[in-house]
Amino acid sequence: MKNNNVILSLVLEPDPLLHKKSELVTEVNSEIIEFSKKLIATMKYHKGLGLAAVQVGVLKKIIAVDIINTGREGDVSLNLEEGPRILINPEIIEKSSDKKTYAEGCLSFGNIFPEVERYNKIKVKYLDLDGKENLLEVSDNIISSCLQHEIDHTNGIVFLDKLSRIKKEFMMKKYLKWRKNNSES
Repeated sequence: MKNNNVILSLVLEPDPLLHKKSELVTEVNSEIIEFSKKLIATMKYHKGLGLAAVQVGVLKKIIAVDIINTGREGDVSLNLEEGPRILINPEIIEKSSDKKTYAEGCLSFGNIFPEVERYNKIKVKYLDLDGKENLLEVSDNIISSCLQHEIDHTNGIVFLDKLSRIKKEFMMKKYLKWRKNNSES
């Protein structure tokens, strides 16, 4: 497992790449597997719950998600094996009508955590690193929100796009101030 600890550079807003649609992965090959290891290492390094390939400058529909079974109050255990997981070409194929609001963060947006409304229950179709099709169903857990956030990234949608214009402008100002303060140190 060479290159397993390579940390990739994050793409930060306002980079136009974050607003571009990623391409489908046509073949799960050794290059995709090696990249996926780097994506997981980068997500862990930055203590993220999820990371999309576009956030490290690669326009491919690949996301890393760290499955956790405990966490926020009110979250339901997912009964899934904990730990990082790669989803290739993830697509939401079912979603509930009810929604939940979580404070979301994003590694491409620094230290802002807006409240974002997401579908409570989703079913995601994706390929694993063996190229096999899988289904993942999650509800009542931050991971549901996280998956929707990362899948949005693969479609050129960032979490601020989910907010009202006024909230979006407020969060952008807050983010740009944070970025300015952190680039000077």
